[in-house]
Amino acid sequence: MYNIQIIENIKRRNKLILDKLDAVTSTKFSNLYTDALNMGILLLYFSGYRDLEKQNQLYQKYLRGEGGIAAKPGYSWHNYGRAVDLVPVKESGENDWNSKFYPAIDILAKRYGLKWMGWQDSPHFTDSRGETIEQLIKNPPIIITKTKRLIPIIIGISLLALFVGFEMYKRFKR
Repeated sequence: MYNIQIIENIKRRNKLILDKLDAVTSTKFSNLYTDALNMGILLLYFSGYRDLEKQNQLYQKYLRGEGGIAAKPGYSWHNYGRAVDLVPVKESGENDWNSKFYPAIDILAKRYGLKWMGWQDSPHFTDSRGETIEQLIKNPPIIITKTKRLIPIIIGISLLALFVGFEMYKRFKR
């Protein structure tokens, strides 16, 4: 049985990762978290969206033999907000990097169209939606995350308010 404090801390950390993902992908991983927890598996999401600079740092470490598998910048699903690296958490709160639960998580992930990269990169799950990374690179999406999707709305409302205010000012000035 997990300590409620451990669960709450991981929920908060996962939310930070989920909020920066593509909105559709975020929903899928949110559902995966809930399904896994209902089966008694607590998941920590430790990497999601990565900008090209961060991806390059990881790639250079990989080339030097100092890090795990990393794709070239622009060739990672992380760069498009459509991948998450996750690790099951033990009841003690420790990360279980060699968890026997990865195949079970893979079965749950498939419900949402998520793909596990297997034991060669066990923490890595992608939301390819039937595309290859090459197709995604040729037609990169505009990444709309849960937090970023409000920005155009706020800008639009601000411009409208500015316009209306200016028109009212012109009328009263006459």
